[in-house]
Amino acid sequence: MKALHAWGEDMTIRHLIMPEHVECCTRPVLEWIAENIPGVPVNVMDQYHPDNFCEPGGAKFRDKYQPIARPCTPREIRQAYRYAKDLGVFFEALSYEKNSTGITL
Repeated sequence: MKALHAWGEDMTIRHLIMPEHVECCTRPVLEWIAENIPGVPVNVMDQYHPDNFCEPGGAKFRDKYQPIARPCTPREIRQAYRYAKDLGVFFEALSYEKNSTGITL
């Protein structure tokens, strides 16, 4: 991504918020974007839903996926958006337009 940005290529980054992974995954990704490729549009996506091995009650469900066997909470989504905003990541136009929950800051 950094090379594409340096070459002047147009791009949009899509980052899916995962339940239980805002601190360990979303925050570091957003920090890296803010530090290395500021100004690139980012869609911080709230559309995660459990499916396949992660869907409770599904035939393929596996207990090891229990932590992500649910949609993100409004708190997790707002926390991800807050990190993006506080870091100065260009995310609001894309994320709010395409979000599935209607949650904004």
